[in-house]
Amino acid sequence: MTAIDKLRASGWTVAVHNDYSLNDKKHTFWLLTHPLGIWVKGEGETDQEALRQIEGQIIHHVELEETLRKLVETARTCANDTECLELLEAVEEYEVLCGGTYAFQKK
Repeated sequence: MTAIDKLRASGWTVAVHNDYSLNDKKHTFWLLTHPLGIWVKGEGETDQEALRQIEGQIIHHVELEETLRKLVETARTCANDTECLELLEAVEEYEVLCGGTYAFQKK
């Protein structure tokens, strides 16, 4: 199974794949979307390089999403208003890193 086959099996869809030349060097661009409303892109001189970038972004996103989920759970149960405000600020920072608010939709 190829890298793109594995991504497709995980629910990712290829939105754009473009091969092009830049300064007489071949390049490729991939943009993938997921039904959860997220997207990732990769660009490089080979498909492998671009898809490795995408896989790295997905791994990073999953890690951020897990941290965000834990922050949201804690914020929902905190007893101290100051503590809640600090947690919600942290959630907003992670939300920006995750690329949107969809994390709140997955309760």
